Amino acid sequence: MAQLIMSGKDMDTVTRRVASVANHLLPVHSPHPAASSVALSHTSAKNDTYHRIHGQVSTEPVVWVKASDESGKEFTDIIYEKAQGEGIAKITINRPERRNAFRPETVKEMMRAFEDARTDSSIGVIILTGKGTKAFCSGGDQAIRNKDGYADKNNEASLNVLELQGRIRRLPKPVIAMVAGYAVGGGHVLHMVCDLTIAADNAVFGQTGPKVGPKKAREMWFLTRFYNAYEAEKMGLVNTVVSQIAGDATLLFYGTEEGNEGKTAYVEPPSVNSSPAWLMDQLMMSGKDMDTVIRRVASVANHLLPVHSPHPAASSVALSHTSAKNDTYHRIHGQVSTEPVVWVKASGESGKEFTDIIYEKAQGEGIAKITINRPEKRNAFRPETVKEMMRAFEDARTDSSIGVIILTGKGTKAFCSGGELAIRNKDGYADQNNEDSLNVMELQGRIRRLPKPVIAMVAGYAVGGGHVLHVVCDLTIAADNAVFGQTGPRVGSFDAGYGTAIMSRLIGPKKAREMWFLTRFYNAYEAEKMGLVNTVVPQIAGDATLLFYGTEEGNEGKTAYVQRRKPDFSRFPRRP
Repeated sequence: MAQLIMSGKDMDTVTRRVASVANHLLPVHSPHPAASSVALSHTSAKNDTYHRIHGQVSTEPVVWVKASDESGKEFTDIIYEKAQGEGIAKITINRPERRNAFRPETVKEMMRAFEDARTDSSIGVIILTGKGTKAFCSGGDQAIRNKDGYADKNNEASLNVLELQGRIRRLPKPVIAMVAGYAVGGGHVLHMVCDLTIAADNAVFGQTGPKVGPKKAREMWFLTRFYNAYEAEKMGLVNTVVSQIAGDATLLFYGTEEGNEGKTAYVEPPSVNSSPAWLMDQLMMSGKDMDTVIRRVASVANHLLPVHSPHPAASSVALSHTSAKNDTYHRIHGQVSTEPVVWVKASGESGKEFTDIIYEKAQGEGIAKITINRPEKRNAFRPETVKEMMRAFEDARTDSSIGVIILTGKGTKAFCSGGELAIRNKDGYADQNNEDSLNVMELQGRIRRLPKPVIAMVAGYAVGGGHVLHVVCDLTIAADNAVFGQTGPRVGSFDAGYGTAIMSRLIGPKKAREMWFLTRFYNAYEAEKMGLVNTVVPQIAGDATLLFYGTEEGNEGKTAYVQRRKPDFSRFPRRP
């Protein structure tokens, strides 16, 4: 790594440092069976380049010595240490009574310590961690927050945390976050800006930026749910998970009475006289009767799976929470209603009836639903469809009672199959009004700019322009019969806008090119694995007129599509 600046022939490599200091969470001599998992593994075991040059890695415990910067001023909110002869510095946020929440003084001290470690030529790696096993860091200390910002004992009203984050990112030496307990809010961002993250198995993460992909990032911000260490590892949020045994004899295993006290205290409702540091107010809502996004998503999940469905997987529809029914939402709002959502037809301010879409609002729920209503065309859109969707989205945007918008397709065979090719000519798309412009880019832009979450509910095919529609939505919930893919190149079409730019950010440039170049289809579980959708639910329609995907009628639609012919549904009885 060219970025790693080291001097002195006796300076160990980064691997040596990371492996030897892993006993911060798990002692080298620990009898715990997982002890061997802490040291970072090597492909060639003990015969790699490092071992051939430097010999075997020492098994001696690291000796930490308190350090200070050139000012000589003592640290109060952090512990700053250097390992003897190891080239490692460690910065520990030392406010366990506040779940290691930071205040202006904490941020200033961290910047002083990072600056000292940066300029110390004997230091090659910096560890950032939190005191104790209950929390790595819970963000800004809400107890000292006022209308002007954060004021601590020195009456400073600026956290300046953005500057701290920037300094960590610009450091020419690796910064490793060692996370035990909660890493939430601003504390979560702290571990995100570090180069590597090693998580204890009791670690809990919440709210993030784009490192986990836009869909998952929006899920974390909008739903403000927590993820355990293994979920975080699966989505690439942390590098590895180790057994949580503290290297300090004064710390106990997580799961003991003391360890559980941390977890229990964390989820206690806020008292009148205190504002817990972990309280997250990132979710912006207006109106006292507006339910949280979580309530809305959970309650409308029966659009794909009815609440009273006898299907054994019914309970899997509501998005899960680490703290089950004892999370912040349930303590404040009570249990989520199991009553079916009552949908009422709506119209825009023009009062003009919709023909190509169904526009509905849920009574007392703050939810709007836009359904593309062209099942006979696999919900393909034409100019009129796009115009109506824009009218509906604009109405939902301006309606202060609406907090969440659902976009879906009629039936279970297709979410949307893109532009209707039957009306496409050399000049564009012409429908019954002889309009020759789909203007779909404007629709996509409006969805992206909406200040309210848009959730795509996908059953059946989401291909071509229909695939781009779900991509530009904030979240995607897929039925298990969902099929995703870009078909444009097959018919001489390509999306040079959101369909490529957002796709690349969502699943990575390599996978995005694969989708466009190979025009292959992906099932719901493949899409979930690559981060294209947030979750997959059993596909059972809430409307009795819809049949299970896989019936003869359903297969006729798929077969006709593949054979490029009009589907023949005449032999199937119509159900009212």
